[in-house]
Amino acid sequence: MMSKTPRFILILTLVLITTNVSIGQEIDRYHRGFKKELIESFSEKQKELFEKEKKLWKRHHDYLKETITDIQEKIIQDSSVSYRERRHNLMKSLTEDQKKRLKGFERRIDTIRKTFYNTLSSYQKTLIKKGRKKSKKND
Repeated sequence: MMSKTPRFILILTLVLITTNVSIGQEIDRYHRGFKKELIESFSEKQKELFEKEKKLWKRHHDYLKETITDIQEKIIQDSSVSYRERRHNLMKSLTEDQKKRLKGFERRIDTIRKTFYNTLSSYQKTLIKKGRKKSKKND
C-alpha cells in the first residue's frame, strides 16, 4: 500500500501539470497575441470582422490543401532550400486557377482588414501600436 501512494501522487501531479499547460496554451491561442485590455475593448462588429477573417483564412487553407499537387507538396517539404526559395518555387508552380483563387482570397482578406482598421478607436490603435513597439526587434 505504501509503494502505491507515491506513484498515485506522481501520476496526479503530472496530470494536473499537463492540464494546466494545455489550458494555458488554449487561452493564448484564442487571443492570438492581443492584450486582454484590447480584446475587451472590441465591439461586436469588430469581433464579427475578426471571425470573418478567421473563417476566410480557413477556407483559403482548405482550398490549398485540396488542390495542391504532389510536385507542389514536394516543394513545400524540401528543407534543403530556404523558405523564400520554397515560396518562390511554389508560386511558379501554381496553376492559373490556383493563382486566381488565391488573389481573390487575398483581396477579400485585405478588405476585411481595412474595414476592421477603420472601426478601431484611437484608444485601440494606441494599444496596438504599443504592443507592436515592444515586439519589434530592431527598433
